[in-house]
Amino acid sequence: MCHRPKPRSWWLLIPASLLATAASAVAAEAPDREPPAAELIEKLGSPSYATRVRAREALQRRGLSAFDALQEALSHPDAEIAKSARRLVGSLWVRWAEPGDPPAVRETLEQYGAQSERERASRIELLGELPGAVGLPALARLARYEPNLRLSERAALVLMRHPLDENDDRRETLARSVHRVVGENDRAASRWLRVYADDLADDRFAADRWRSLITDQRELVEKAASEFATEASVTQLVRVAATRGAAAGARDEAIRIVTEHLDLIPAQRHELIEASSWALDHGLHPVVLALLEQHRELFDRQPLLLYAAAEAHVRAGDHDQAESLAKQALQINALPAAPEDRDQLSEKQLEEMAHARREIGEELASRGLFGWAEREYRHVVETLDVTSVSGAFTRVKLARMLGELRKHREVVELLDPLITRLEQDEQLNRQLNNAMFANTIRSDQEFHRALALIRQGREEAAAPVLEKAWDLSNPPNIDILIAMYRLPGDNQWKERVRETLERTIRVSETDIRNAEIKSRQMGQFGFGDEQLASELNQYAWLVSNTEGDYRKALRYSQRSLELSPNESALLDTCARCHFAVGEIAEAVQVQRKAVRLQPHSPPMERQLEEFEKALAEKTDEPASPETGS
Repeated sequence: MCHRPKPRSWWLLIPASLLATAASAVAAEAPDREPPAAELIEKLGSPSYATRVRAREALQRRGLSAFDALQEALSHPDAEIAKSARRLVGSLWVRWAEPGDPPAVRETLEQYGAQSERERASRIELLGELPGAVGLPALARLARYEPNLRLSERAALVLMRHPLDENDDRRETLARSVHRVVGENDRAASRWLRVYADDLADDRFAADRWRSLITDQRELVEKAASEFATEASVTQLVRVAATRGAAAGARDEAIRIVTEHLDLIPAQRHELIEASSWALDHGLHPVVLALLEQHRELFDRQPLLLYAAAEAHVRAGDHDQAESLAKQALQINALPAAPEDRDQLSEKQLEEMAHARREIGEELASRGLFGWAEREYRHVVETLDVTSVSGAFTRVKLARMLGELRKHREVVELLDPLITRLEQDEQLNRQLNNAMFANTIRSDQEFHRALALIRQGREEAAAPVLEKAWDLSNPPNIDILIAMYRLPGDNQWKERVRETLERTIRVSETDIRNAEIKSRQMGQFGFGDEQLASELNQYAWLVSNTEGDYRKALRYSQRSLELSPNESALLDTCARCHFAVGEIAEAVQVQRKAVRLQPHSPPMERQLEEFEKALAEKTDEPASPETGS
């Protein structure tokens, strides 16, 4: 086969001497390839249009590296240069994502500069929520370079609020990354981040430096010297500093920093509740007592504020004072005890009062104050007739809380009057969202009746009760099936349960496939992922607690977390999957994160205790003679 020779490139025919001469001439006429940014900025005011365009394009290519020089040029004496610099700083040319950024960060920052201020603020918050703290370096970049100073400071605050354990090996890496980005830049957000990074790197809390930052920011507010400095931004900075202090073991300093600036908190119900909850969540209960002293009249009118003060007294060890305040809180806007007094109120008024008490109970339960929560719930249940919608919903809410606390017999007794009435009252059935709701309540009662029997050691009597609970559950409550699987029984029982389990797993697989189709169909609208995550989690929880493909369950669980990151319930499942495959250390790690995200959840705390016990036993195992490990 004949191959035609490749033609020689035309430039190879030019004598080398002539090429060298031409290259020298071009080099002599060509300007410096990398002129200083300051020089390019001066050319923005050139009388030559072509020169101005070339300078602008060169600055655009520089990207963030030209930012400081452009910021300085905003106050240039030449109005044309200042105008051009302002246009460049606020334009869309900045590439906020860097090549080394993880995909999730690049996706979040895509078209960042083209968004409104509100949308950019949302992107900043999203960066702080990305798993594994991967968005923190990008937040440092935004704090350093974002032209809008309000957003710059927001990025810094989101970064500094991100929880990092004291033994987190990312701390030193993050400190280096922050220092590399902010350098010696003098904008407020950069100064904050330098102090923060120094704290991380030196493993200490520089209280005086934080105080200085807060003082500077307060002065800007008091002198109205900056439209971006507000009392709210100072409050956030105070909380960042206090959180750092508490995490570093300087709790007293943290409390002092917060109490020095309590005047920033508006004397309003919502703001005081929010401030009290924050202080309690960070172990700074003396702050709540200081707020109580300053705003006693307002606290005395608001149940949640009094409960916050009561919780603070519990933390301080003063249980008598705590109980006194909790009783006082229960009496504020209490439902009338006497029937004749209730008759003076409309049904709507009673429902609204009961709803408010139920919300208080929910808040107390979420904080682990189960005794006070039960008292709030029972106040509604015992005051209103069982036919009241609020009374019925509160009864169910209390039953579920008692169930999580394993008070199974109390759940059965609490639901009895409601179930009896539902069987007789079609109108109540309709009000409570038809018979499906009634069957769910019946199923819950039978489930807890069976659990009470199991606790008494009467497993044989519990078996038919569990089957009844399972048959009534719609949608299926897989915790009932898990209890059936774990119940000892004869071969006939085990075979029947296994058949039910296999059938339920197949249905779960079908539900996942359907959810995947729906997610793809609705993906362009941003919907569908939540349902898919739920179906994946359902499968993973069922299999990891019974039998089946544990590795598949783990993959499904991890995928659910990709779709809905940092969901405590999904993390709880993922930890169980790790445990099922024998990865006990990983199970403990994930379960601890779930408990951090949802503290005071009795089932999650029990699972963590189970995993930690198993890990301790594994650590204490003698070395294997086969491996010598």
